[in-house]
Amino acid sequence: DVAAQEPDGPAPVQTARPLTLPTLRPPVADTGIFSPIPWPAGNEIRRPDGRPGRGYWQQRVDYRIRTTLDTLAKRLTGTEIIRYTNNSPDTLGFLWLQLDQNLFRPGSTGSLLFAAESRFGGAGFEGGFEIDSISQCTVSSPKEAQRKAAATKRRRRGRATADSLPRCPSTQLRTRVDDTMMYLDLGAPIPPGGSTALELTYRFNIPEHGADRMGRDGSLYEMAQWYPRLAVYDDVH
Repeated sequence: DVAAQEPDGPAPVQTARPLTLPTLRPPVADTGIFSPIPWPAGNEIRRPDGRPGRGYWQQRVDYRIRTTLDTLAKRLTGTEIIRYTNNSPDTLGFLWLQLDQNLFRPGSTGSLLFAAESRFGGAGFEGGFEIDSISQCTVSSPKEAQRKAAATKRRRRGRATADSLPRCPSTQLRTRVDDTMMYLDLGAPIPPGGSTALELTYRFNIPEHGADRMGRDGSLYEMAQWYPRLAVYDDVH
């Protein structure tokens, strides 16, 4: 073993050099499909992870539909009664209906975005919903709505039929169609906890190639998005 030798005299003092930090670059945003979801802050309705909170609510919509498929005229006609229950804390003075078949109406946004003979094009088809009438039943108070809901459950346990729901009055509602959406100006607002019923009659020509969602080939029909439906109303939208 060779012992380390002690240096002669004190060790030389080195001059201190300034500390150089690496240049900080701005973080690169993760825009991939698996990037973290920017959840909003939690509240009484929804928790930060999206689960329902103590004050969570959700609207209820029940449909009773009668339709006829005319294979000779390649046309569908229908009568629809929609029972809408307002579980939100807001009084609703209007509703929106989704009219998906208006994609095939000449001049629709879809017809302008996609070429006529493309996969999602309407091929110049004269389609779209034709709403013949739409009316609103009397708005129920929360207590009356609960009573009618219980009566509906009893009918369902018994011999419920398509004629179980009451007929709506003939009062027509004011509407405005915006492409595949229709604005309904309610005759009477729906209070929190209240409910109402809408009755409408409609018809439309069935496109041969329905943008992957529906269509016909001879006597074979594939039907989708064939009835007017309520747009979602929640605490987000």
